[in-house]
Amino acid sequence: MIQDTIVRHARAYNVSLREAGNQIIRGINLPAEVVDSAVAALLAEAARNEILDYPGGAFHRRAEARQSHWYTGPVAGDTCWPAYLDATGLLEKPDQLEPLDIASTKIVAHLADPTIRGNKKKGLVVGHVQSGKTANYAAVTAKAGDAGYRIGIVMSGIHNNLRKQTQVRLDNDLRVPELWDPLTNPDADFGQVPNGTARVASKLHMLAVIKKNPARLRRLRDWLHNIPVEARKACPILLIDDEADQATPNTRAARDEMSKINELIREIWSEIPTGTYVGYTATPFANVFMDPNDETDLYPEDFIIDLPRPSAYYGAERIFGMPLLDSEDGVDDGLDMARVIPDDEAELLTSPNRKSDLEARQPTLPDSLIEATRWFLLATAARRARDGVEKHSSMLVHTTAYVAPHFRTKDLLDALLESFFDEVEGGDLNEFKAVWDAEYSRVSPVEGREPVTWADVTILLKKVVESTRVVVDNGISTDRLDYGRKDADGQ
Repeated sequence: MIQDTIVRHARAYNVSLREAGNQIIRGINLPAEVVDSAVAALLAEAARNEILDYPGGAFHRRAEARQSHWYTGPVAGDTCWPAYLDATGLLEKPDQLEPLDIASTKIVAHLADPTIRGNKKKGLVVGHVQSGKTANYAAVTAKAGDAGYRIGIVMSGIHNNLRKQTQVRLDNDLRVPELWDPLTNPDADFGQVPNGTARVASKLHMLAVIKKNPARLRRLRDWLHNIPVEARKACPILLIDDEADQATPNTRAARDEMSKINELIREIWSEIPTGTYVGYTATPFANVFMDPNDETDLYPEDFIIDLPRPSAYYGAERIFGMPLLDSEDGVDDGLDMARVIPDDEAELLTSPNRKSDLEARQPTLPDSLIEATRWFLLATAARRARDGVEKHSSMLVHTTAYVAPHFRTKDLLDALLESFFDEVEGGDLNEFKAVWDAEYSRVSPVEGREPVTWADVTILLKKVVESTRVVVDNGISTDRLDYGRKDADGQ
């Protein structure tokens, strides 16, 4: 197909679609009108992608060099995108593949055209909480790699566990190291990465997942700086800022001062002569309120794209309800999932403000928390009974913004789990049965699935209680929630 030939030629020789068409006319003596028609169709498709009627909208303010329509989607001969589809099994899940394919193509169409040296863009992608942002930027990275981007850099939060989790996910989904030269790995953040210039000259795709930590960001900045600028110009870089509202925005009160991470990301961006900065977040307010007149900052001046909400997404509106449109009567009450904590129990959970009172206070587990923990264990057992396999489940217990009391609450929850295990092992399931009867009837049934019975749950409850761990995951803890972790007993 002539269009695929033009796209492959443009990518192989790092030229625009129109120039690729002109070279093909001269090289294989095709009629000019045939090639011109194919180029026009490609440019029209790229322009359609930039309209963004789906996922939902875009905001532009671009210089002339940024306005060239260049990406029309995957073509025959691509390697990174087909590998991504194979690794994720998405070809067997068309209901998930179609919206991801459309959204990622639209986003890549808004990236800076990698065939134009010195072309740079800054943008923002807004998704929903826990709604597939990682899958989206993995897909974007794969397509961008096929389209001419050479380095993918993901700045992934401020904690080691999130960085490692993201690294493992991308390593699997992008087929690292088969197709991508890894600059980091699950156990090593960005450090002393040798041969930057040689790596750039090798034409390999490179991938790094970096924590937003000053020491790591400095190493990345210096690594980029030490590569000759002409080599960097010929090496388009995709800089993805995961959780872009966290640590990236300048938090200094004075307008002429910068917080350290904000300053370092600006410096990294200044070392990228060709490429795109894309922030990903579900809470974009800090990012869109950056100073748009400060060209050195990370305001998304070229595009803001909103991702579609997945059909199976459970967000706050679905749980708590929301007012209906003016043309409709009443309100949507949401699902029968939220439970209001009694005032007297809420007082038990409220932490004092004075440090001396906080240190002296011993937390307690109110009845509502004990019942919620029982229901979490029962729901986990029901899920395993329904699906026939073990899947990760987690329950967040967050009673105070102070970190020290979390450890005392952990001790209480550990003791609670021990008492639960004694109940289950001894066959005393009365308290669990009372919670099951109170809550299960309030769960909306899933069409086409057989209901889970109390007998099904009792078979698995002991194993669920026994395998449950309590983890303190905050700024001063040494443990972290890690779904890939295996303890000595294999749990």
